[in-house]
Amino acid sequence: MPELLIFLQNEAARNLIGAPGEGAVENTIINLVQWLKLAIETTGAIGIGIGVMISVFEFVRALVPPQMESYNRIRLTLARYLALALEFQLGADILSTPSRRLGIKSENWALLPSLEPRSIIF
Repeated sequence: MPELLIFLQNEAARNLIGAPGEGAVENTIINLVQWLKLAIETTGAIGIGIGVMISVFEFVRALVPPQMESYNRIRLTLARYLALALEFQLGADILSTPSRRLGIKSENWALLPSLEPRSIIF
């Protein structure tokens, strides 16, 4: 075991073993996280669209014979879809927050407080 540690120390000293940020693994993980973020944002946007379509359909149905008691039900239907979509958007925002583990530069940490107002909703 000590021979392995000596070998690794010598290799690192000669720069033959690169840091994690220098390899393709980090870039692959960052790309996968960006694709995941895009998929989650798309899911949230689709959820908003479906909620709006269902709510408009229910609103039009409530107009045919005017039904005032349907108004709150329609609002709650839209609110449920919007709340679910906001959760997806918050998840996507959390994924886009810089992470020191992925080696993203520290000047991007200024973006972190922008999550606070969105997360207070929940």
